[in-house]
Amino acid sequence: MGDNYFYFDYASTTQVKKPVYEAMQPYLTSEFGNPSSKYQIGYEARKAVEESRETVANTIGANPDEIFFTSCGSEANTWAMTKVIGATSDRTALISPIEHHSVLNAVHRRDFLDVDSFGLIHTEDIKAKIKNNTYMISTMMVNNEVGTIQPVEKIASICKNHGIFYHVDAVQALGHIPIDIKNLDGVTTMSFSGHKIGAPKGIGALYIRKDVQEFYEPLICGGQQERGLRGGTENVAFIVGFAKACQLIQNVEDKQARLRIRTMYCWDSLKENIFNAHLNGLSPLDNLRSPNILNVSFDRINGEELVELLNEQGYFISTGSACNSDSNEPSHVLKAMGLSDERANSSIRISLNEDTTLLEINALCQKIAKDVEMLRG
Repeated sequence: MGDNYFYFDYASTTQVKKPVYEAMQPYLTSEFGNPSSKYQIGYEARKAVEESRETVANTIGANPDEIFFTSCGSEANTWAMTKVIGATSDRTALISPIEHHSVLNAVHRRDFLDVDSFGLIHTEDIKAKIKNNTYMISTMMVNNEVGTIQPVEKIASICKNHGIFYHVDAVQALGHIPIDIKNLDGVTTMSFSGHKIGAPKGIGALYIRKDVQEFYEPLICGGQQERGLRGGTENVAFIVGFAKACQLIQNVEDKQARLRIRTMYCWDSLKENIFNAHLNGLSPLDNLRSPNILNVSFDRINGEELVELLNEQGYFISTGSACNSDSNEPSHVLKAMGLSDERANSSIRISLNEDTTLLEINALCQKIAKDVEMLRG
């Protein structure tokens, strides 16, 4: 972790893993060919891209020709939501109110699903809100602020039965919960981001199911890269890095168990030492919560002030999504779950990884307890 700071914001981003960096290096220096060039170093670059595509596909149980590389998860979400042939002005998307802003801001004709106080979508609500002009449903697999895992398999079945598209934002799911697209027959698109799993920032992917690819247009126009669906010279080094990070995802279930114990330990420490601490979302031990994300509120404090105070002491946490960190508005996720403005504004997010130690968690919880007491006066 380093001697000068303690990092607890892995839901925001991760450090590039050493094997990932090593796999990328040749494609940043000697192996610099353009994958579209018709000579040897171009062929080598093309081979690296296609081998990486196969690796990413295998990670989620897809076929290589269903994986399209993008610059990030937000691009993948925007592409999936806006470039469906038939998504005309008289058709509506049905989305949850706790989605990432790249989904919330992508479509203007939309209806909202409801979520309960834990951030869960209920299938009965979906069935009731599908209309004749609903062309797509979009939900996260794992919420990035509170870690709630949505019933994607059940929603996929509903979408299949109604013959509508289903986009799943899996950016926070990859590497933390098992993903097997073969068990999600109704999912038409799924988005991913490399920097959440130890690859660099600036690389993502969109899964587009083979039988629906004819209904999608490019978000970025250009040449015939990505089989004509995503223009622009491929970022070979980052693609290779993303694939290597996917290769390093192993034993997700074992990793889940270890992280649940650590996250629960963190919550127990906070609630035992801080009066009026509130858990936002499900218990860290609940299987419907991602094991690495903890969201809590403390009465009579401002979450931003607590984050800044901890930052000055070398402890890095967040109040929620980094993509919305400049906003002064309460978290749209917590508001949709029914929290008051006051409680939403007093929230923080702590997110761990498999290398976070109990000693680090103890140090963080002690600092938080001390700082909360000081902020409360």
